[in-house]
Amino acid sequence: MENFSIIIPARLASTRFPKKVIYDIFGLPMIEHVRRRALLIRGIKDVIVATCDEEIFKIVKKYEGHVVMTSPDHINGTHRIAEAAKQVDSENIILLQGDEPCIEPQTIKNFIDFIGLKKSNFYNVICPIINNEALYDISSVKCALENEYIKSCFRKSPYITDENIQKQYIYKMLGIMNFKKNFLLNINKLVPSKLSEMESIEQLQLIDNHIDMRGFVIDKDYPSINNISDLEGMNIELEKKDQKQILSLILNN
Repeated sequence: MENFSIIIPARLASTRFPKKVIYDIFGLPMIEHVRRRALLIRGIKDVIVATCDEEIFKIVKKYEGHVVMTSPDHINGTHRIAEAAKQVDSENIILLQGDEPCIEPQTIKNFIDFIGLKKSNFYNVICPIINNEALYDISSVKCALENEYIKSCFRKSPYITDENIQKQYIYKMLGIMNFKKNFLLNINKLVPSKLSEMESIEQLQLIDNHIDMRGFVIDKDYPSINNISDLEGMNIELEKKDQKQILSLILNN
């Protein structure tokens, strides 16, 4: 596991929920919840927050975390962590989004075990679509999966209208990805994708450049925080027994 480092991209200018990564959760900002959860994974070489905002930088420093300042001009989180990855000596870089305060460390550990010595340049944690409404929720990114490979990404499915059939091959994409470091450091050489920019789906740039993308399927859907309304689902999740145990470790660290 010494070949894995985690980088968390974070910025204040979120369109749907401004400053969400510093939203207070039980006395800690959201970004600190995510960072501390990542630190619970034994054997990870480093956990780094990559930001272009001085306020986030100071918050992470306050809690004695590893944080680096990056350019404010990056088009997405992937390009932001690519800059930070220059300082990391690991073969694999895990991108963990700063708006995943409910992710369980064991999920990332299972993700690492899945990747192992495989040679693909990109992996994304995905989960089944539980309810039909999620198929049309444009705040979350979905994908079509075939034989472990992600074939397309979208916010609203362009495929078969039968919802039950859709749920057999459409999955929700979570904010946990893995890049081979050498690939990540050269990601700015990929042809820009207008569709990726318009849809605000960074994985679309990889698809448009014919990059193989493998999905790692987990059973559980963790509530990502895209809108203020998502806080209700987060609060329900954090009341669960396993989450309370993780919270105890985080809040008493």
